[in-house]
Amino acid sequence: MPANSRSLIPRLLGIHHEVKAKRFPNVPSLAESLDFCEKTIRRDIAYLKKTLGAPLAYDSNRRGFYYTRADYQFPAIAVSEGELLGVFLGSQLLRQYHGTKLGEHLARLCTRLAEFLPSTVAIDLNDLPHSYAARPAAAEPIDAAIMQTLLDCVRDCVSLEMLYYTASRDLTQRRRIDPYGLYFVDGECYLVAYCHLREDTRTFHPARIRELARTQETFTRPADFDLTSYLDDGFRHMRGTGPTQTVTLRFSPAIARFVQNRTWHPSQKTEPQPDGSLLIRFRINHTLEVKRLALSFGPNCEVLEPPDLRAEVESEIRAMLAVYERTSPNNEKEDPKCPIVP
Repeated sequence: MPANSRSLIPRLLGIHHEVKAKRFPNVPSLAESLDFCEKTIRRDIAYLKKTLGAPLAYDSNRRGFYYTRADYQFPAIAVSEGELLGVFLGSQLLRQYHGTKLGEHLARLCTRLAEFLPSTVAIDLNDLPHSYAARPAAAEPIDAAIMQTLLDCVRDCVSLEMLYYTASRDLTQRRRIDPYGLYFVDGECYLVAYCHLREDTRTFHPARIRELARTQETFTRPADFDLTSYLDDGFRHMRGTGPTQTVTLRFSPAIARFVQNRTWHPSQKTEPQPDGSLLIRFRINHTLEVKRLALSFGPNCEVLEPPDLRAEVESEIRAMLAVYERTSPNNEKEDPKCPIVP
């Protein structure tokens, strides 16, 4: 493709879409719908015919172009049924962002991609919800207008003014931020931005933004900032500011086979043990989410290191036990020295 293929491909796809839909477009109608001059559209049609081998012909009665072969597929698009299904399921997982341009783009993408499937592949988008489903994790709802503003300002590098609620301190403050990027964990969306109040890069939850407004100022992301690398030091959606440390979890033989192929972190290393148990290690700088992970497996997961995380988990277990001892109807008959799983 020529050097300006980034602008050419959308035009070619637009022409192909109109012809494939049997709307019999002509040069003037394509120039108007694609917002390009007729000279450019003529060049595009010539490119489709001579370079891409499109079987384009002109119907003088309908006064427009059509394909002489119904099975012609645009060569720049190679979409399988499985790939289209992946896009469909992804759009279902992002249903909480419907109402934004992101949701509209995903829905339109599924429909457009289906039109480019080979004729040997038949798939009905209306039938997909009856055969496939994706249930997103419980997530705090995000205002559609706030989400759209974030998407626009991350793309355009525009600074923002926001009224933000910090749940950990039960505090609402006005902040000025430079939005660096968005990422998703378990259906929740998070924003990484430079906070002018804290003079540091922080993570924010868009669902807790009470007010949001674009400013007239743009910013430049630091040359050494990479969103993926920034997130790699943390665990799931939590990231600390200190040095990384090694976390080691021991999974009992009873569940080792169920977790041995799970990957929770890019630094993860798995070591099967002679007794059938499994050791999993991470290098991270924030352990809150690891503590929650360990507790979710009950007595089948033991924190071996670091010592302070092990102590936190043990303290959490004792506190949980105290709640059940206090509220149990048979608490007078129970042994208050019930052993704690090591």
